[in-house]
Amino acid sequence: MVIQNLFGYIPVKSHHCSFHSKEQCGFSLVETLIAMGITMIVLMTCLSLLFMNVRTDQQAIASLITQHDNFLFQEALRRDLHSAVGISTNGSTLFITQDNGTVYDYRFNPSSGFVYKSVDGSGTAILATSVTKVQYTILPHIGVTVEVYFSHEGFTSNDEWSAAFLEGRPKL
Repeated sequence: MVIQNLFGYIPVKSHHCSFHSKEQCGFSLVETLIAMGITMIVLMTCLSLLFMNVRTDQQAIASLITQHDNFLFQEALRRDLHSAVGISTNGSTLFITQDNGTVYDYRFNPSSGFVYKSVDGSGTAILATSVTKVQYTILPHIGVTVEVYFSHEGFTSNDEWSAAFLEGRPKL
């Protein structure tokens, strides 16, 4: 038998399979099952690696979100404490009074998991999300220690940091 293509003629061997011949065509049931088993093992390995990679990516993103939120919270508090003349707390809210009479309050809302900042009781901004607990401890004539607990998509973190007064001693 000869097949014609663009490049000329290609000889092709004719292999006739007959149902009744001793020579069988195709694959046996055992060969097919072994091939399917090997294919399933390879596919399951690839899928498990893919799912592990997705899970690792989700944890890395959750870690980055909490680190970013913690950084924003620290920077805002540090800037406001820089020129504070008064500071007080009622546990989950920190009040910072500036020399011009402006009061910044850092308020934690446990039902939403947000830390809010407002100026003179209005103009709320969200500083951190996925927060489970915030504890403020005032250090007289030094500053404040903040303990923050984050939980985002299975990633949990607790951070404790301090912010210090930089200009003079506030009235406590």
